[in-house]
Amino acid sequence: MAYNPFIPAEANNPSAGPLPQGFWASANGTYVQNPQENQTASYQLNNLIRGDSDYIQQARKGAMASAAARGLGNSSYAAGNAQGSAIRAALPIATNDANMFANAALANQRDLNATLNADRQNATSIRNTNTSAAASRYGSLMSYNASKYGQDQQTLRQGQQNQFDAGQSDINRQFQQNMLGLQNYYGAQDWARNLYGGILQGAYGTMYSNPDYFSDPNAAMGFINGMGNFSANQIDQYLYGP
Repeated sequence: MAYNPFIPAEANNPSAGPLPQGFWASANGTYVQNPQENQTASYQLNNLIRGDSDYIQQARKGAMASAAARGLGNSSYAAGNAQGSAIRAALPIATNDANMFANAALANQRDLNATLNADRQNATSIRNTNTSAAASRYGSLMSYNASKYGQDQQTLRQGQQNQFDAGQSDINRQFQQNMLGLQNYYGAQDWARNLYGGILQGAYGTMYSNPDYFSDPNAAMGFINGMGNFSANQIDQYLYGP
């Protein structure tokens, strides 16, 4: 079978055998045929006449006998009449044989084109199936990529949020520590003022209640300075340790 580029490769399989004589593929791949001489009545008729079968001989002999009965035994008329009788006897057979070959060729042509169409439809179905499968795989891949992208973005945003929350927590913790430090600082200042004021108040109260201090100003100032130094030492030990 000659290769036909217009039909699927499986239809060109050499194992299918060669094309019948007179068949060929047209430009669109359809199988067509050229009429063969065995499909003509003239070819079959000539073969039958040349074959000089018993049937043809009987037709000739019948015509010769009829001519002899009329006194035309070996005349040209008798010979022509015998040949005409043979042709008339062979013509129906020749016509039938020619039709038989022509019908067989048409059946082969129909079968070849039916196989061709089936192969084309099968190839189209395979292509459509492959295309559909490829589209489905592509759609699944796109869905997977979109889902993964969404998950990655969500993970990224969650990480950023966690980082932000951790930063805010550190800021809040530092702020609380600073506020506590300020509270402790100002609390210590208040305590120191209260302590210093209380000691001085006690010292002045003692000094005013004892007339001896008024008679000796140096003693009074020494007492006041001593109480001030005592309160300062107490404050230093509280704030900075012994």
